[in-house]
Amino acid sequence: MEYRTSLDNRAKFITVVCFLLFAYLIYKNPLLVRIPPWISVLTTILYFVIFVGAYLYAPNKYIVKNGTLIIVRPIKRIIIPLADIKEVRLLNKEELGTLIRMFGSGGLFGYYGTFKSTRMGKLKLYTTRRNNRIMLTTIDEERILISPDDLSIIDALKV
Repeated sequence: MEYRTSLDNRAKFITVVCFLLFAYLIYKNPLLVRIPPWISVLTTILYFVIFVGAYLYAPNKYIVKNGTLIIVRPIKRIIIPLADIKEVRLLNKEELGTLIRMFGSGGLFGYYGTFKSTRMGKLKLYTTRRNNRIMLTTIDEERILISPDDLSIIDALKV
């Protein structure tokens, strides 16, 4: 079964603002500051790499089939066998505490990567919204958060 995921308003806002900021800096930077053309080209490439890289690692959907949870991203799918998941539960905001991004995205095309929670420790996020967060705990005690639009995925993961 396929479960869609969509960006919440905050992630949409951050994504649009980053795009506009990068476009503005690419266009205006050479005009505002006297810099060699090669530096302008390098900064343009850097902005492009950041934006495209963030898109390529953002989760698009979740698929539960053949005893696995597949987190679909444009560049690399994450496959988690359902047999390796020992707990699945809906997470409320208070349980999570404050999230500190260790490596990942905090709003550009979603919230994903490695984060540290003040209340739960190290987490892997593959989310696009700040609600509908489902925590998966694996047999190796790894905590993974997903955020599908449809919460019926919980029943599919508990099989």
